[in-house]
Amino acid sequence: MRLTTVKKEANLNALADRLYANLTPDSRKLAVAALLKANPLLAQEGGLRPGVVVTLPDQPGLNLKAAQTGKDPVGTLAGDLKQVAQAYGQQLARGLETAQADIKNQEALLKQREVAAAIKAAPAAGDLAKNLAKALQDRRTAYTAEAKTLDGVLKEVAKDLDSLS
Repeated sequence: MRLTTVKKEANLNALADRLYANLTPDSRKLAVAALLKANPLLAQEGGLRPGVVVTLPDQPGLNLKAAQTGKDPVGTLAGDLKQVAQAYGQQLARGLETAQADIKNQEALLKQREVAAAIKAAPAAGDLAKNLAKALQDRRTAYTAEAKTLDGVLKEVAKDLDSLS
């Protein structure tokens, strides 16, 4: 979708002349009709004023002047949002990786010789250590599932943003 804005055009014929190349009287009528169909607000009183955003229709037989079309703000915004979503996803993924590494370190700590000896020496510590090991395993499973979900969500966000542009 290409867009432009109304400049100082006093009527739709002048707008069509600025936007389209080599207009004949018949092709000018076609251009005006296509502009009105794509932008019905232009037909209303005050609709044709400087700064109004105009959608440029693809119309067979009419050639847009390349210099008169602006950047597509929807496409630009969608691209920016996609980059931000990817960066955020990478940040979340790094956080999940860090959490997984912390779990590994905690599990390794439980298996250290000195800690294992201290657990054996205190009867209540054995149950506590088993509960801790189970909690760490549950967290690892949850983080793995969260990472898969994150990947799927980010792919859907990218797909949705691609559909906008």
